[in-house]
Amino acid sequence: MAHNASLLVKTLVVVVMITFIFVAPFTKVEASFNLQASHDLLFFDPIEELDQFDHQLFPGVVPRTFLGSVWLSIAYPIRWLLEEVLVVSCSKIVYLYLARLLLGLIGLSALFSFANALSGHLGSTTSVFLLLVYAVQFHPLYYISRPLPNVFALTVVTYMYTNLLLGNYSRVLLQCCVATLIYRAEVVLVAAPVALFLLFSGKMSFFRIAGLTILFALLSLALTVLFDSYMWGRWVWPEGEVLYFNTVLNKSSEWGTSPMWWYAGVAIPKVLSFTALLLPFGAYQLYRDHPSLWLSLSLPTITLLALYSLLPHKELRFVFYAFPVLNTFVAYSMSLLWKRSASPQGKLSGFFSTIRRLLPIALLLATVATTIVFAYVSSLNYPGGVAFTQFHQRYQHVENISVHIDVLPAMTGVSRFGELNERWNYSKTEELSDAELSQYTHLISAREFVPGFRLVESIDGYGGIQRKPFPPSVRLTPQVFIHERSSSPSPSPSPSTSSPTTSSPSPSPPAKGDL
Repeated sequence: MAHNASLLVKTLVVVVMITFIFVAPFTKVEASFNLQASHDLLFFDPIEELDQFDHQLFPGVVPRTFLGSVWLSIAYPIRWLLEEVLVVSCSKIVYLYLARLLLGLIGLSALFSFANALSGHLGSTTSVFLLLVYAVQFHPLYYISRPLPNVFALTVVTYMYTNLLLGNYSRVLLQCCVATLIYRAEVVLVAAPVALFLLFSGKMSFFRIAGLTILFALLSLALTVLFDSYMWGRWVWPEGEVLYFNTVLNKSSEWGTSPMWWYAGVAIPKVLSFTALLLPFGAYQLYRDHPSLWLSLSLPTITLLALYSLLPHKELRFVFYAFPVLNTFVAYSMSLLWKRSASPQGKLSGFFSTIRRLLPIALLLATVATTIVFAYVSSLNYPGGVAFTQFHQRYQHVENISVHIDVLPAMTGVSRFGELNERWNYSKTEELSDAELSQYTHLISAREFVPGFRLVESIDGYGGIQRKPFPPSVRLTPQVFIHERSSSPSPSPSPSTSSPTTSSPSPSPPAKGDL
């Protein structure tokens, strides 16, 4: 029975993850590097055609590792099978869905492994409730298929927690090094407390921890430096440069600041939704029932949240690694309530046992309601991607088009996966004058009026919550506009400012969340 329940809930988790991909298939600027790199690894030869990769044209503020996008390039054999063996021609947008699906399944494999390992300590009921909690919450499954550096790191950290529960401590140290040195340096706030737990709990000696950490760190650095230096054309440790940018140069605060209590008071309640009500009870009960397990999970989580709360710039993705543990506390609380209601004695006890059993179900259902709202609002956050899709549908039979995409649509969903016509010129060159824009036949712009162009379509996006009149509703505002040149044709953009696949090498300005 427990096995069937676990299989059913895992299926539900996969279905919810896939649903989120279709609800919001596009990505924003913080995922743009890995998404464009995934496209390039799928459609270009990294040996013969490296100069056509997007990072050669838009290097960004700091370099990023390609060792995350490589995960998604496993879609290449599927593309080869479809196009070379079965002779089936697929739109590039299909491979966007496929790449995100593969990333989501990799993330879920880590989650399922963690849930299975947890059942060995806390029972199958806790494992099932953990997956149910994930299934009803919005943010974990919404982000798990998005190619953010933090998502790659989260997958490795989740496997690390799995091996911590299973007692595979050498793998724990390996995965700490990989996640920290290749994907996100902030994982050191999780890795260091884990290493201290292994030391002071007697799981490993100091010299073994130090020796393995040095070995795994050198291997991780060698992998990222050698591979990424080839891709970038210079010696580089990408995550090292990101760390220098954010700490030594202290540039991260330019993306905005939040109060110290933001993670505890806003981020965690937002992600956990109504299930957060059981978080304190679950954490306390786990401490009483399994103090060693509680310490191994809580020490890195508390350290991460406490130290990151001291930094002025805060984003939810910086603390993704806390949620497997926080949801474990919630799931343990639910399992205790469920089990204690299974053997009531007397009418009064029977009444309270029913309440205890209904409480987890009620909180899960209430969380589903908030997830539906979040999903709807999030689907409206990508007007650039919607505009790009509608542009191709509108002009699919037109041969000669040169289209310019400005900053806002490029940051809200436009990617190379959406460039569906090889005969067109696509450009994202920035800071062009109206005279320079007249060289293009079409514009996808945040400007409603552009001299020399006529507006043909506007795309709405999320504009906030309209609180009056009651009940509140989502406000839509026109955010991206498709223009067609109305003046006499001008010369086509030269190759120096446009190419069949992207635009000039003018780097994009940093945007909030890009780091």
